[in-house]
Amino acid sequence: MQLYYYEHCPFCAKVRYFAGLKGIPLTLKIVMADDEETTTRLVGKKVVPVLIKDNGQALAESNDIIHYLDGLDGTPMLTAAPQAETGEWITSLRLFLKYLTYPRFAKTPFAELSTPGARESYYQKETKAIGNLEEKFAQSQTWIQALNAKLNELANLPCISANNTDSLSITDIELFVFLRNASIVKGSIWPQSIEQYLNVRAKRSQLPLYFDIAI
Repeated sequence: MQLYYYEHCPFCAKVRYFAGLKGIPLTLKIVMADDEETTTRLVGKKVVPVLIKDNGQALAESNDIIHYLDGLDGTPMLTAAPQAETGEWITSLRLFLKYLTYPRFAKTPFAELSTPGARESYYQKETKAIGNLEEKFAQSQTWIQALNAKLNELANLPCISANNTDSLSITDIELFVFLRNASIVKGSIWPQSIEQYLNVRAKRSQLPLYFDIAI
């Protein structure tokens, strides 16, 4: 199966993370940020991720792809009930994490941003979403302080001490992806329990974190 994706896209990371935990091999196909044609041809609109099944059919929307992958082998992994407090923590982080990550993703060497046109397309799209990226980057310290406070809060939640990846909810998948995105932020302070949580799951899923390229 093939997965059309962006490296920086959290929805794509959800699929890659889950496929890695399930041991499902995917052939990864980068879509350039300014490529309007490829996924429109496949599913009728510019969107990632897009999965091409073994029968050639295309499937979009990350949760739909995850549920499809989970049903392939008769041993479902999405069997856990979502934890409300984990979902609430993610919601509380959602907006200001964009302020931290979008400007940093714009400065990274991700393949989908490797041409001037692709990088400009990314800048325009995310500027519409959150405002001027350079201004947001200049305000980083405020948001880093907020992130560090939220990480300390998360360290006390039960989801961080759970080592089981055999039974998951969509919320569990989203938590890993949100934390993975936050690992691009240099100056963030990671409680040991969260760093261990991330490292264990990154190794199991073979989905690398961003600490080495943090900005």
